[in-house]
Amino acid sequence: MADRCLEIKAAALTSQIPRLERLLDGELFIRAKPFHPMRLTNLGTTVLKAAQPLIDRLEQAALHDAPVSAG
Repeated sequence: MADRCLEIKAAALTSQIPRLERLLDGELFIRAKPFHPMRLTNLGTTVLKAAQPLIDRLEQAALHDAPVSAG
């Protein structure tokens, strides 16, 4: 969903996750093992909660094909 909303390729998005983890000095995901889904770590949950308002605005803008304001 994020790759479609932001109009970027999934591979580009995936390559940015380790970069963000290094910046935040922690893992955002518990990586999936065979037959186990990927899950958020505590840090990942915290980051998602902080980012959720922006995600919601981006999704609304994409639905309405409108630019997202900074405010």
